[in-house]
Amino acid sequence: MRVGVYIDRMYLQGGLQRVVANLLQEWDALGWETHLITESAGADVFTLPTATRRHVLLTHPKQRGLAGVLDNFRIVRGLRAFLRATPFDAVIALSPVANVHLAMAGSGSSTILIGSQYDYAPHHPISGVKRLFLRYFYPRLDALVCATAEATDLAVSAYPGTRGVRIPLWSSPAPGAAGQVARVADWIRPGRKVFCACGRFNLLKGFRELVEIFDAIKDAHPDWDLLIIGDGEDHDILHEMVATRGLQGRVLMPGWVGNPDEFFAASNIFVFPSRSEGFGLVLIEAMTSGLPCIAYDCKVGPAEIVTHEADGLVVPDGERAAFQAAMIRLAGDEPLRRTFATKARLAIRRFDAKAVQPRWDELLSAKRKAC
Repeated sequence: MRVGVYIDRMYLQGGLQRVVANLLQEWDALGWETHLITESAGADVFTLPTATRRHVLLTHPKQRGLAGVLDNFRIVRGLRAFLRATPFDAVIALSPVANVHLAMAGSGSSTILIGSQYDYAPHHPISGVKRLFLRYFYPRLDALVCATAEATDLAVSAYPGTRGVRIPLWSSPAPGAAGQVARVADWIRPGRKVFCACGRFNLLKGFRELVEIFDAIKDAHPDWDLLIIGDGEDHDILHEMVATRGLQGRVLMPGWVGNPDEFFAASNIFVFPSRSEGFGLVLIEAMTSGLPCIAYDCKVGPAEIVTHEADGLVVPDGERAAFQAAMIRLAGDEPLRRTFATKARLAIRRFDAKAVQPRWDELLSAKRKAC
């Protein structure tokens, strides 16, 4: 099988880049010939298979405005020429813009064209012009892959004629990432218990609220700390919140680390206060490490990963008091944490490569549909 994966940039520390790394790792392990196609060059954040072949469509970072429109034409032209020169079985694009590029470039090709969408679209509004492009070009793809049933239904409804296919992300080992390989002992003190969170520091991920919740319960649980792994635009805001509330030493923020699995393994509860997701891959990673999870029932993903009262707690979206009560309850009940942890490791098997890959096999072996 010869497959290509197309994404705009691989030098960002983002969820889509992580998805690309996972796909390439798993397919390389199967002995497939893998190709990575990007708009522009840059140092990869995640470790990719050495056998993966690289292709860059622009000699410069994609521009904005009218110059960006011209770059889009260059990208489509270069991608079309590349698809004609290389007989791929399938090419998978990630992000709405990349999906449109692929649909435009692959017209008339025998290559199976697969788009994907890994966010909750209503929380990321787009212009009317872009929406028209999606409505016109999404049905020209052979399939649009989404990670959850709700996201798939939403895409099919928003873009009539689109073939939506649900394929969840899988729980492959975390690829190596740029960032310090931090020593867990430098952040988690002996004898301390830890609420752990991980993600990009922005408003939708809910870390501001999480700091406020922990501040409210810290005195009731003096032996517990809060560890937040990640970085982003809320970096200064979160550090100021910690300083203002005198939480230094109780709220720990090591930044992006190249070994998050080691921090998960040393923690006790994973907390996921995100208000918008396309799936929530980090929940799978935490459960793989045996962490019981607390998550908001945000759109979309957590409720399809964590089973409430079986391997974790899922509370109504935005109900801060319920999230706080869940943290207090689980922190105070070690037997329940152990039960959830055991069940989490078993439940997460439905997201391992053996369970998910057959869905990709079926999709990638389909015949190219006529447009």
